[in-house]
Amino acid sequence: MAIKVNQDSLPEGPIPTYEDRKFPISRPAGQAPSAFVDIPPVDHKLSNGNGIPSMKKSLLAPEANPIENEDFCAVCLNGGELLCCDHCPKVFHLSCHVPALLSFPVGEWVCTLCRNLLKPEVEYDCENTRYSRYNKGDRALHGLDDLDQKKCEKLVLALFCSSLSLPFHEPVSPLARHYYQIIKRPMDLSIMRKKLQKKDKSHYSAPEEMVADVRLMFWNCAKFNYPDSEVAEAGRCLEVFFEDKLKDIYPDKHFPLMQQEDSDSEEVERENSQMAPKGFPWPSYGQECIQPKRRRRHAESEKTKRTMFQPANSLPHV
Repeated sequence: MAIKVNQDSLPEGPIPTYEDRKFPISRPAGQAPSAFVDIPPVDHKLSNGNGIPSMKKSLLAPEANPIENEDFCAVCLNGGELLCCDHCPKVFHLSCHVPALLSFPVGEWVCTLCRNLLKPEVEYDCENTRYSRYNKGDRALHGLDDLDQKKCEKLVLALFCSSLSLPFHEPVSPLARHYYQIIKRPMDLSIMRKKLQKKDKSHYSAPEEMVADVRLMFWNCAKFNYPDSEVAEAGRCLEVFFEDKLKDIYPDKHFPLMQQEDSDSEEVERENSQMAPKGFPWPSYGQECIQPKRRRRHAESEKTKRTMFQPANSLPHV
């Protein structure tokens, strides 16, 4: 495990190595002044027991195929204090990782994308771990089991780390009124992250629920955006990426496709509840809204006529 902190500047000039060092060679008096010659690094020679010398690598030699970690968080693409994965170049903020970590780990650390699902190399210090520790068996019958929890977290983090997923990280701004007039069931990756927490009331009870939310997010994107827009194109490419990941993580499981009307199921149910029973003469829009106004105008005009054409003998006497 390593913690990486971005710096604005690095020391100027190359870092000296043993290859760059030069040592003076002294000469007897009266000869030319001492010159500098290059001294190559000396390798340690060890005997293998048969009198044949063997070569040993210098302690200063770099490790074979070292992992060079990235400079910015794989989720939010920002710098700062980042946690480095020991199995891949990705780095994360504690809060950006899925699941979000509560403290920096000690020793070797691997991210959710690299962690073995069946035999995890490390145990994360996250809210789900602490919740399960203090509430054993509380949601065991209702929430995801440990294996499905890890698989769903891997799928969601893979979506977060994709460069195409930036428009789907957070909910659409409330200022976009037209969006919420068209889309009745908004969905984004932040909602899925929240529903992966066991303490949340809307915690997933099966992986099918999480997959349905992901597909709902793509369906909303296709419904609201123009087909040739950048967001719509990103949604289509990200959907292909997700379906491939889903097959890799759940190779033997089938997830039925979501029907298109599922996005507006709440609106459909509300409209169906307002439908009149069979045989009931439900008034049309004209009868319901316009006709009463006409009756009121007619009543006002009759009252005005009676006032204007009232006989003289019926006027009140002063």
